Parts: sequence; C-alpha cells; structure tokens
Amino acid sequence: EAERVVGPDGLAAFVARLMAEAGAPEINVAEAQRGDWALIMVGNMPLVGVVLDARVAAPGNDGLAFVPVRRAVRAWAV
Repeated sequence: EAERVVGPDGLAAFVARLMAEAGAPEINVAEAQRGDWALIMVGNMPLVGVVLDARVAAPGNDGLAFVPVRRAVRAWAV
C-alpha cells in the first residue's frame, strides 16, 4: 500500500515532488532553519521531519524522535 502511494522511487523522491509542487526549494542541509523540512535516515528507513534548531523532529517508534540536523540528507525551505 505505501509503495502505491509513495511511488516506486521511494519516500525521498515523493517528498521532493511534493516540495517542488508546493514551491519549496531544496536547500543545502547546512542552511536549514527552524520550520524547514528535512529528510533523515534512521537505519535504512527514510523519515521526513521538521527542523527545530540543531535537531529534526520526526516520527519515531515511541512518538517524536529528535535527531541531529547533521544527519539530514536533504532539506527544503518552507
């Protein structure tokens, strides 16, 4: 079911398409600021979260997980 919604290229490509359609430009991860979106990898699992400060808040197994923004692999200004 998830692959049908996300598409064959996976979550990263899906989020990139959504951000492009919304007019949110992809930015260098080092430039990400509070409120921007970031793609992080937890093991082999890509997750999308919101940049808070030096951390990204993303869904985790026990609620929100807070991951250092330096672990982000892509980011979008919103």
